[in-house]
Amino acid sequence: MNSDFLTYLNKEVAAIQKRWVLEKSGQALMLWYAREAVELEEQTALEAVSTEGGNDKGIDLFHVDDANERVIIGQGKYQRNGSYNAKKTELLGLIHSTDWLKNTEDLRREGRPELVAASEEYLEAIAKNYGVDYHYVFTGNRTKDASDQAELFNKEHVSASPAHRATLVDLATLRSIHDEMAGVRMRIDAATMRLAKDCFYPQSGKYGQALVATVPAAELVSLYTQHGDALFARNVRLFLATRVGGVNAGIRDTLESEQERGNFWAYNNGITIVCDSYHLDRANSVVDLKNFSVVNGCQTTVSLANAPTDAQRKAEVLVRIISAPERLVDNVIFFTNSQTPVRAPELRSQDKRQKNLKRQMAEEPNPYYYCLRKGELRTLTPVEKKKFTRDGSLQVIQRDDLVQCLGAFRGFPYVAYKDKGKLYSSNYEKLFPLDLRVEEALLAWRAGVAAAQQIEKSRLQVVDSLDSFLLKRGGRLFVVSVMSMLLSHRNGSKYLTTLKRDAATSKTTAIRLATYAQVATTLYLMASRRMVGDGGIEKAASVLRTQESYPELKRAIDDEWQIRVIEKSWVDALPKF
Repeated sequence: MNSDFLTYLNKEVAAIQKRWVLEKSGQALMLWYAREAVELEEQTALEAVSTEGGNDKGIDLFHVDDANERVIIGQGKYQRNGSYNAKKTELLGLIHSTDWLKNTEDLRREGRPELVAASEEYLEAIAKNYGVDYHYVFTGNRTKDASDQAELFNKEHVSASPAHRATLVDLATLRSIHDEMAGVRMRIDAATMRLAKDCFYPQSGKYGQALVATVPAAELVSLYTQHGDALFARNVRLFLATRVGGVNAGIRDTLESEQERGNFWAYNNGITIVCDSYHLDRANSVVDLKNFSVVNGCQTTVSLANAPTDAQRKAEVLVRIISAPERLVDNVIFFTNSQTPVRAPELRSQDKRQKNLKRQMAEEPNPYYYCLRKGELRTLTPVEKKKFTRDGSLQVIQRDDLVQCLGAFRGFPYVAYKDKGKLYSSNYEKLFPLDLRVEEALLAWRAGVAAAQQIEKSRLQVVDSLDSFLLKRGGRLFVVSVMSMLLSHRNGSKYLTTLKRDAATSKTTAIRLATYAQVATTLYLMASRRMVGDGGIEKAASVLRTQESYPELKRAIDDEWQIRVIEKSWVDALPKF
């Protein structure tokens, strides 16, 4: 029931607003949305909603998603009773918010440093041909005016480079997002799909039953219209922007060509659907699907939804429907996606080193569940959940969170903050060498937990706007990096080689890391202020965007240590490992 979800959402919004001392409940809603829908770590989500405020140009959420090569710009409208009706004018205002982001100097004259920083990041992203996703989020119902405007905008702009897309996120969609994140629903319950007459071929094998068929494009468009991105809940990625030279640009060009769209079936690789079961009605050329998901073909499906109506009517698509046991579904997802360009973060979930870490983290003492892919938690049995539960909570480490913490811990905080994709590609061997000890990975992650807790405390105490900016903009990762420097200074450069599992996971270590986080936060702010000089927030935004700033940060921390090491009481305050 939506009423049950609304009760839950209201409690979440109130808790977030109180926890982060946010002025408006709408900002808390967008932080929740950034965390649940965009899947941002809470500190990053807080940064993403920091543009909200007086004269915010309608931008309540701003985030550059490098992994999916897109800029996400959101506007939120919150009503506790869930009765907010979407407004066409508000959607148009959100769409035109990027007109402001194109004019950095105008924002600078208005004295909005957060928007100036967003503007500079936006222009950098657009220069890379990133797409732009506008998310209009509201606790209520869609209206025909707003829905029609979103559909019109998407059809008009899908051919643009970079692509722009508007999404209405109503209360029902918010609930769907929450259900998916909670593991309540990872597939669509049921649907009926029309097939091209006599163009289907049943197949069977060790994997189970399958059906290869030609499907009118309009059928896929209808499924997407009804279910949205929930249709791709088991896919490794959602829709990517239509970039020049990219696969989606090729799909778009074929669909827009009156001469070529009839060849779409021959040009396209088709889509793959996994399901619990299906029933083929040969006489009527329809198939009933039960508990299904599109695991390969998101780009094709969304491109069809954005295509001209005539293309939707004329194009046909090759579809494979596979009814396979759950134990084989993961392999179907992996192998069907590994044959097309999929980003390193998604494929690294199948990397042997990641699986080895998963196995080691699950070992005693103090086991952790290392979650490599979204939705894994729903597969845990009650017995398994009990194994990973301590002090009343499930001990879970998310893959992206570990990778970022480990990146910062190993000296790549700026990459971890601004270019996470490189942690999975050019920096991967440095972060996950063959001799990486699970103890180091656990310590780095727990340092991230301690840093996040300290940042939360410090934000309530700082009054300087520059300090507040530094804490919000990747502060957790930079503090982790400084903690790593302090740990080496205090314990010797080889302390990690002798660190034991019980020490890395103990409550005593959590207390010790909290002390390091407190000192590291103070030193990070001190060093950063020195690096920024008189440049203020704008210079800080520039400094935080490049790994080239790291040597200067490290020198500042090393110099500070050399000064303070002569104070025995100061050094003794940092416990040894």
